[in-house]
This record gives sequence, C-alpha cells and structure tokens, in this order.
Amino acid sequence: MLRAPREPMYDAIKRSIRLHFDEPFEHVTVLYENRRADMFVGETSAINGRHIRNIRATEIYRNNALTRDPNLDPEEIPAISGPAVLFEKIVWT
Repeated sequence: MLRAPREPMYDAIKRSIRLHFDEPFEHVTVLYENRRADMFVGETSAINGRHIRNIRATEIYRNNALTRDPNLDPEEIPAISGPAVLFEKIVWT
C-alpha cells in the first residue's frame, strides 16, 4: 500500500484555514456529534479581546470536557472568540 506524505495535506489545510483568521491559529480536538473531530481557532482567541465570543464554537469546544465530567462549570472552560473552522472528522493527527 502506498501512502501519500502527510505534509502536502497539512500544508493545504493550513493554507485554506489561514484565510479565516487575522492571527495565528491552533488545532483543538473536539467532540462533535459524538465523534472526535478537529477544529481550528485563533491562538489567542480567548484572551485578546479583539473578537466577540463565538457561541457555537465555544459549545463545541466545551462539549468534550463536559461529556467526560458533567459536573464541571462550563464557564471555567475557556471560551472561543472570533472565527473557528470545524472539520466534522479527524484531519489533523
């Protein structure tokens, strides 16, 4: 079996995602519709104050921790502000 090198895929993902951000971005693993998925958010989206809270991205981001421990206070888990790019499957390993 031949496998394509990972780098071109990662580079293509980075190029397409970069268009949505005005700052460096980072990968976060999330639980979306009961499956592991990948989301990308601004590197300082929770602390820089430049963007308003992204309510849906925050819900998706917090879901993983809250699924494991429903007794957590959601507001103690960082919020996501500004843009977020969600892939409904694993694209970043």
